[in-house]
Amino acid sequence: MELETGGKRLFRMHRFFPVHSAARWDILTSPGAIPQKTTDLSTDGNEKPMLSQLLQPANTILLQAIGKLFLISLLGYGAVRLRILSGQAVASLSKFVLAISLPCLIIATLGRELQYSLLPQMGLCLVAALVLNLSGLLIALAGRGIILKKEQPGQRLFLSLSSLQNSGYLPIPLVTAVLPEGLQASGLLFIFVYMLVMGLIFWSFGILLVGRNHAPGNLRQQLKNMANPPLLVTLASLFFLFPPVKSALSALPLLQDTLTAVGETTIPLVLIVLGGSLAEKLPPLDRGKIMIAGSCAIKMLLIPALTLLAITAVRPEPVFAFVLLLESTMPAALNHIVVAREYGGDVPLTSRALLVQYLLALFTVPLFLILANLLFSLPV
Repeated sequence: MELETGGKRLFRMHRFFPVHSAARWDILTSPGAIPQKTTDLSTDGNEKPMLSQLLQPANTILLQAIGKLFLISLLGYGAVRLRILSGQAVASLSKFVLAISLPCLIIATLGRELQYSLLPQMGLCLVAALVLNLSGLLIALAGRGIILKKEQPGQRLFLSLSSLQNSGYLPIPLVTAVLPEGLQASGLLFIFVYMLVMGLIFWSFGILLVGRNHAPGNLRQQLKNMANPPLLVTLASLFFLFPPVKSALSALPLLQDTLTAVGETTIPLVLIVLGGSLAEKLPPLDRGKIMIAGSCAIKMLLIPALTLLAITAVRPEPVFAFVLLLESTMPAALNHIVVAREYGGDVPLTSRALLVQYLLALFTVPLFLILANLLFSLPV
C-alpha cells in the first residue's frame, strides 16, 4: 500500500474547503503552509469553484479506486464461476488473509508510517475517531429499532454495516491526491489513527456483530473469536509508539520489505474473496432488502450528513475536517466478508450488502464533497 504521489496529483486543499479573506482557516493561508507552485484554479468570478473543479481530483481518484475494486472482485467472481477456484479455495484465501497477510499489513504500515513529530496531534484524532465510530454504532442501534422487525435477517450485521467503514483503502488515495505535499503527513496521520481505532473496534466488537448472526455462540467461543490475529497484532503494534521498537524494525529492511510485500496482497485477496462469495448461490433478492436499504441509508447518507453539520458548526482545522468528512462517507469495511466466512456469518447477505454500498459510494461520496465545498464557500 504505497503512499507516494506524483506532483501532478497534488492540488490545493481549497478545492474542497475554499478559504476567503474572512475565513479563519489559518493553516491554509499562513506563509509556507502551502507550496507556492500549485495549480491555479479558474473560477466564475464569484470565488466559487466550478462544478468540474469540485469533481477533480478526489472524485476521479474515487472512481478509479472503486473501479479497481470491482474489476478485482470480478476476477474472483469469474474464477469461481469458471471453476478455477472452488468454494474451499475461497475459504482458504479468507483464512490466509485473516491469519497472515492482514497482520503483515498492520505491522508494516504502523512500523513505516508512524512519525513521532506528529504524535502531539494524535489526541484529537483519537477522540474524533472514537466519537465517529461509537456514535455511528448508537445511530445504527436506534435505526435498527425503527427499520427492522425482530424476525428479519441480519439484525446484528445491520449494526456493523451501518457504522464500521472502510478506513484506509479508499481514503488514502483520496487524501494523497487532494492535499499538497506539505500537508499530506498530517492527513495520513489522521487516517492512521482512525484505522487504528476502527481496527480495534472491528476486530473485537465487530466480530460479534458479523459472525454467527443466526445463532449466538457461547461466551467462551465469542471470547476465542475475539482473540484473532488482526486484533492481537494491532495491540502488539502499539509498541511502535516506543522509538526503540520502531528503530529495531527499521534496522531490519529485509524483514520490513517482506512484511510490506505480503501485506500488500491483502486488499486484492479480500476482493477476490468478495467476488468468489458473490459467485456462490445468493438468496432471493427480497431477502434482507430492508436490512441492506436501511444500513445504506444510515451509513451512506445519515452519518455523513451529521458529520458535515458538525464540521460546519465547529469549523475545525481544515485537513482534519476533510479527513473526518471523508471517513464518514466511506462504505462498510471490506473485511466484513472475511469475518462472515470465518466466523459463521451470513456470507450471501454480507456480500450483497457490500456490493450495494460500494455502488452507492460512487454517488454519495462526491455528493458530500460538493456539499462541503458549497458550505465552506460561504463567508464566515
